[in-house]
Amino acid sequence: MAGGSSLKITPQMLCAGRRDSHVGGCHGDSGGPYVCQKSDKRWILRGAVSWGSPTCDAHERYTVFARIAELRNWIDLVMN
Repeated sequence: MAGGSSLKITPQMLCAGRRDSHVGGCHGDSGGPYVCQKSDKRWILRGAVSWGSPTCDAHERYTVFARIAELRNWIDLVMN
């Protein structure tokens, strides 16, 4: 992450954002979806907001999401 952050991103996480944008995760967004549209027009859940910049101005900072694919077994276990 820009800004000298030393927080570690693990395989269970993914970062998303735009370098040219001030838009990113903000307080209250935790658990919100990170979705992508597939070529067949279906939407797929890729992540859930976990953490990000301490300010809502995300210029050159990224939002960190829990990576759903890496956590799917745990999600299924808890939900069943």
